[in-house]
Amino acid sequence: MKARYILTLLSAIFFGFVSCSDQNPENASQKVLYILNSSQPEHRNSKMFLMPYMDHFGIPFDTLDIGKEPIPQDLSQFNLIILSHKDLANGDENVNKAIRDKISSALKEGVGVVSFDPVLDPDSNHKVSDNVSADTLQFSKKEHYITSIHKAEEKLKLFGKLQMPALNSYQGEGLIFSDKQPLLYVRQVSAGRLAQWTSDEWMQLKVLGPLGGLDDCLWRSIVWAAKKPFVMRGLPPIVTMRVDDVAGSGERWNKSPLYWVNTANKYGLKPWLGLFIYNLNPTAVKELRGYLLDGKAVAFPHGFGRPMRAYNPPYGSKSQYIGQRPGQVQLSTGLYYYPKALPLRAKEDDEYIYFDHHNAKPWSDAEARRGLEAVDKWYEENKPLPKSKYFLAHWGELGSNTLDHIVNKWGIEFLSYKKPVDKPWADTILWVKQGPFRRYEKQGTSTNATAPGLMGGRPTYYADFFTVKGYTLFNCVTEIKDVAGYEWAPDNDVKATADRGIRMLSRALSSMAPAFLFTHETDFIYRITPENWDKELQLVTEGIKSFKPIFLTIDDGVRLVRTTKTSKIKNVEYGSDSNLTVSLTGKTDIPSYFYLFTEDNGGINHQLVEIPSFNDQTQVNAKF
Repeated sequence: MKARYILTLLSAIFFGFVSCSDQNPENASQKVLYILNSSQPEHRNSKMFLMPYMDHFGIPFDTLDIGKEPIPQDLSQFNLIILSHKDLANGDENVNKAIRDKISSALKEGVGVVSFDPVLDPDSNHKVSDNVSADTLQFSKKEHYITSIHKAEEKLKLFGKLQMPALNSYQGEGLIFSDKQPLLYVRQVSAGRLAQWTSDEWMQLKVLGPLGGLDDCLWRSIVWAAKKPFVMRGLPPIVTMRVDDVAGSGERWNKSPLYWVNTANKYGLKPWLGLFIYNLNPTAVKELRGYLLDGKAVAFPHGFGRPMRAYNPPYGSKSQYIGQRPGQVQLSTGLYYYPKALPLRAKEDDEYIYFDHHNAKPWSDAEARRGLEAVDKWYEENKPLPKSKYFLAHWGELGSNTLDHIVNKWGIEFLSYKKPVDKPWADTILWVKQGPFRRYEKQGTSTNATAPGLMGGRPTYYADFFTVKGYTLFNCVTEIKDVAGYEWAPDNDVKATADRGIRMLSRALSSMAPAFLFTHETDFIYRITPENWDKELQLVTEGIKSFKPIFLTIDDGVRLVRTTKTSKIKNVEYGSDSNLTVSLTGKTDIPSYFYLFTEDNGGINHQLVEIPSFNDQTQVNAKF
């Protein structure tokens, strides 16, 4: 990757606002003040919902608790002030007026303000009456930097009801509405800018939640309001591809078994392959080896695979497996199966490595060891086949008695971990509580069930460390489940398939999360004609070009995500001749990046500045 990777935001120009181009003075620091009131119950929402976003976007800030200490008289030193929840003054009108006056003075000095307390809008005479309940939001028809990736008058359907205050009036430009009530409006105030969110409830999973469609508007409202230049860590536009249940079925189209990987490479994608190892015939293994050794894909043993046997379908009409003929009983998967395979351990369905899926429990220690040794034997016979550092089991089921082997012998560092180890795939098994966004709320199911209360269809993003059986691993997975269900689900409808892929990747990228184009070979790719598969990947990658994506393997992409959790921006100092110095603490094992936002004649631009790998602390210089 280039040391400085320059990209322009999707919309450089916004309308209806005076340019706020004053740069920070020399020998000053970037400062963000995050205000809460711990004596007010609403501060819990600030800590549960908004603070995780601040951490996710990598915005360094100082916290001021006005329940314990006064607001400084002079706020002009700050780039940005965040009023982090409603009822900050706890209904005290005198305190409200004092805060409004100080905020008004700061805005006149060019300080940006992002507020979640509509009562504290300093220059508006609006009154807040009863709440209104919204189930759909609509974006303005006018173009604005904050909403620039959304279509004019685009509608966003919520998962649950959003409670918003009913304002009798407001000053500024409304950007997001329910009917005529604004969820977000913005205003230029002298040299400063105010971005006013009237409710933070949309951040809750029961209403919409992270990666639901408003994350981009949140970070853009912060960037738009803040005095420039402005630095935040964020995450580069990482795009990767994940394909589960890889069996090498391309020969049915008179192509090579894994021809579709080469097609993905043609458009920059470097897929992670979850292998059904016993279904890969010698030709498939040879082709796989070439991709792995050339760095065009990574792969991991996902399951033993789909054997040839009488089929007793456990999934009803969904079980359209390879070899099945319409109206006939499935007798065989029609796939190659390794002749020296471990004897079958089940009577139906697939053969599993890491968990006894059919009996919904971990393998016995002896059986777990036997399965893992069988995997080793297959790999030894087919070497060299380097394993990915990213672990993901068939159906996501992991027995803790396999961890010693897969960590110590196979060297995994990363995994997709959405439910506890030693637990089966079942609606009753709740998702794990991990960051950045699933630490506090009531848990939903770890499956994809969408029944009321289960929330299995919510977008999922994990990027956090966890420790199990003494091993600390990094959990990272992105699944945008509200577009097409659990995964991308490509088929021979080229336009609809491409649209789903673009929407899923765009949602993750606009949220500053790694974008995973996720599907299965044996359920989806094998049915698609090679011509349609080629066109779909072409359209998908063209459809996300505006994000300037960085195409990486999952191993490299997740390693880059991990750097944002092992290191943080400590401070930003502005020097002479448009220089700035960013100081970081922590450690990284690869180069990473921060965002530098600048403004010129009303247009907001940014660049990604490289941070060399470091241990303990480092400083990076950049021009603004």
